[in-house]
Amino acid sequence: ERCTAEFCHTQCNGGASANGCEKVCSKHAAALFQSFDEQHSAETARLKAVVKEAAGEQVAALADLAAAHNRMTALNRRIAARAEQEMRSGDSARGRADMAKAKQLENLQGEISKH
Repeated sequence: ERCTAEFCHTQCNGGASANGCEKVCSKHAAALFQSFDEQHSAETARLKAVVKEAAGEQVAALADLAAAHNRMTALNRRIAARAEQEMRSGDSARGRADMAKAKQLENLQGEISKH
């Protein structure tokens, strides 16, 4: 009501002869301001729902990233263990190649972890 009264007072130039103008203005402005308020409330509720959904998606994405990071760590360990086994069993060329791959993957994982 205060908003409509101030609005109408300004629109009707606030003089003594503006009383009739202010009454008509207030009658129409009240419905208009109520409509604006309802639209604003609906938009606010919609935006809150979008934010909540996006937050859930972000949590899920971070969980997926953590799981991928863990799988990559386990893969690196298996490659390194296989390389060590190959070197112990006499296939040192293949073992060194696998160890180089494991080191390369470890470095890549370190770069990813920085971000």
